Amino acid sequence: MNSTVEYMDEPCLVKAMQGFSVTYKNRLLYSKYAPEKNILHVIKNTVILSETLILCVSPALGLGLDALSAKLPENTVMLGIEADNSLFEFSKRYCSQLECCKKGNFIFLEPNDLQNFPVLINSRLSKWRGVFKRVVRIDFSAGSSFYADFYDRFYEALQHSIAQFWKNRITLVKFGRRYARNFFQNLHSYSNSGSVEELFECIEKPILVLGAGEGLENAISLPKERLSQFFLIAVDAALPALKSLGIPVDAVVCEESQSVISECFAGLQKSADFAICSLSSCPRAAINAGNKCLFYTTLFDDLAFIEKARKTRIIPPIIPPLGSVGVTAVFLALKFRHSEDIPVTTFGLDFSFSLGKTHARGTVQHIKRICSQSKIRPLENYGANFCEGAFFTADKNNRTITTTVALNGYAHIFRNYFYNAKNLFDGANSGLNLGLPIKTLISQTDGSQHSLQNKIYKTNGTDDIEKKQKIIEYLETEKTALQDLKSILTGEKKVNELERNEKIRALLFERDYLFFHFPDGLRVRFEQDFLNRIRAELDGFLKILK
Repeated sequence: MNSTVEYMDEPCLVKAMQGFSVTYKNRLLYSKYAPEKNILHVIKNTVILSETLILCVSPALGLGLDALSAKLPENTVMLGIEADNSLFEFSKRYCSQLECCKKGNFIFLEPNDLQNFPVLINSRLSKWRGVFKRVVRIDFSAGSSFYADFYDRFYEALQHSIAQFWKNRITLVKFGRRYARNFFQNLHSYSNSGSVEELFECIEKPILVLGAGEGLENAISLPKERLSQFFLIAVDAALPALKSLGIPVDAVVCEESQSVISECFAGLQKSADFAICSLSSCPRAAINAGNKCLFYTTLFDDLAFIEKARKTRIIPPIIPPLGSVGVTAVFLALKFRHSEDIPVTTFGLDFSFSLGKTHARGTVQHIKRICSQSKIRPLENYGANFCEGAFFTADKNNRTITTTVALNGYAHIFRNYFYNAKNLFDGANSGLNLGLPIKTLISQTDGSQHSLQNKIYKTNGTDDIEKKQKIIEYLETEKTALQDLKSILTGEKKVNELERNEKIRALLFERDYLFFHFPDGLRVRFEQDFLNRIRAELDGFLKILK
């Protein structure tokens, strides 16, 4: 055979020594000697576990796909991706003839669908929601080199999406019931309170966001006259430290769903102008901490009941699930400022701690440590530095500090979410690197051209009476639906099995708060044990709705 190959601008099938190869953009996509040899070797040495999504990058002729399909375990799918339109059309023509494609083991994504796929794979309506627990990437041809950066990012995004989904599932199994119950309890309070939207684009002062880490001490050591030049937003755990020093707080943010957070608000009623609370936060924990309570909605998962409430227009603005109350406080601060020219500075969002000291002076955690110290229990909490999940790392000044897997994850979210935020600064000299410019308060306030006039807040613009009536109607609808479901599950309402299942399916379709926290609660099931657990949930929610 003549070894000279004519290269083409379009994908072209060419004869190789053993079978066929492909030439495209002056490159051979397979070996001109044994095109199938390398990919078969890779497949043979790749371990494929069940519940794996196999990313088949640039499959071209589909060589090796049938061999890979033959060794697939349960709940495993081969997903073909090709970012080049010409190669996609070429590959689709050849891959569609393979046995694995006919069996449905291989699915080819359209190039236009690639961008959003990592986000949508575990969305509520996706058929693959919760199916995969890991991703394996296999490059099937040299076509992967044409868009190498894109494939790397796509693979990384898919890994992160699946890993984050299962991390969220663990959290929801543990706290999901509490989130849902708090949601309905707080709706009652929201009908008589305001929305966080009232502060959007209203603050004309520079803003400080104060967390409870050691970096908070850099801020509270400043004169009160200096701090009065800022709009102060404190996270829940930082409030006691600020109030003990008589520092006025403009807003305090509470996102914690458990009653343990209540100790941060003990004796601190009306301690801020605004108490900003998530609908899933612990009811009554922070509501009375401000002169006015403003609510927002935390989208802790892609859930039908929250989507229904959003369409009904009975809930406040939805805030992305950012994990940490400190990250949420920064998100809100950027929404509150009148324009992007107004600086926002963070203190105490360390996401780490030094040896023996986990929080700033004056926080509840620090006070409790003082009260419990003895000869055998020192003030310093050295145990935290060696707890499960803790590890040593370097802070923004290259000093050795301790963080945990969770705290480091929050810092990672912070850096990714706010990497391009304008006029967002880090003012503390401790903590992990947040990817923000370091700027002191002196350089931000001296000679500042920002207005320090009295704060002016806009009104919600929503008729409070109408909002309250809509919430009452929504809660009444939910109560009626749950009573109907209860009568079916208890046998009080007699229906045949087919009609019973359809009725249950319809009632549960928009009420996933009854089961999304089950370990197997990704979708409705009709096994008796699942329905028994649904029945057990009904009384608790009916009590809240009444």
